[in-house]
Amino acid sequence: MKIFTSWDDGLIYDIELAELLRKYKIPAVFYIPTCCDLIPDMIKGLSKDFEIGGHSKTHPADLKNLDDELLYQELNDNRKWLEYLTGKKITKFCYPRGRYNDRVIKIVKKAGFKEARTTVIGSIYPALDPFKTPTTVHCFQRKEYEGVPWLDYAKQKYLEAKALEGSVFHLWGHAKEIIENGQIGKLEEFFLFITNDIKNHTVEVEF
Repeated sequence: MKIFTSWDDGLIYDIELAELLRKYKIPAVFYIPTCCDLIPDMIKGLSKDFEIGGHSKTHPADLKNLDDELLYQELNDNRKWLEYLTGKKITKFCYPRGRYNDRVIKIVKKAGFKEARTTVIGSIYPALDPFKTPTTVHCFQRKEYEGVPWLDYAKQKYLEAKALEGSVFHLWGHAKEIIENGQIGKLEEFFLFITNDIKNHTVEVEF
């Protein structure tokens, strides 16, 4: 089983979340728009321990509403800015609000990205299309959980993935939502749950 985590929007809350990820040695991708709250030194600090991904220049409500030229600028300028700050190649992108279509994918590729993450949840399988990468759990109480608390849903999906050869477990969220909604303790509980499972040698994990 492969385990991924990713975190969107590049807000100041990411710094607190990063400390929790470091504590439990959980790898992550931080998807950061150019219009973020983070100052350059914060982004550089995150890039030392985690991967950085693109999230557009101004975080438009819907990339599909932009013409090709403006869309390319949104994506390419963001990628170049992040590469300048981190000194690293930026290859991953996350669609703002999960909104995209085939035309957007085409421009994402043109802007130099090699894969892109959606906001689709519930998947424990590898992506069939790297530009339509699904996720497993959003750290937020969503209607798709049918009343099951997100932490319980996450544990359930983790156990499903654990029982399936070649599975992928992808946890994602927004640090602001987690911290402002008082969910940081539940997120830490989940990290402890999976790290204890790994330590007890009950599952082989590839980060």
